[in-house]
Amino acid sequence: MIRPVRIPDHARAGIEDQLPLDRARVFLTHDLPEAVDALAHTDWWELPEIRQSPGVRRFTVEAARTVAGFHLLVGLDIWADDPGAMVVHVIDIWADRWPNAGQTQGP
Repeated sequence: MIRPVRIPDHARAGIEDQLPLDRARVFLTHDLPEAVDALAHTDWWELPEIRQSPGVRRFTVEAARTVAGFHLLVGLDIWADDPGAMVVHVIDIWADRWPNAGQTQGP
């Protein structure tokens, strides 16, 4: 099943707050479309524990093409005609280093 995924202007604007303009353009051209395509083709939203819990879910991409990684905070799109449509509320980007990258767990 392919679900529509909407990215509102406020979520796109947040990208330019996190990256310089040239990197934001590359992110919008490469990483974000790939993530949205993966999200549209993923049926994880249908899992019973997710369907029963309204709100947003985090879709994570590590080691992206242009950034260290990012999260899409996604919810069901109540404004869409398709009941399975999703909307990206927030995009959190780690430009150069993923949190805890290279760190080991220990005492």
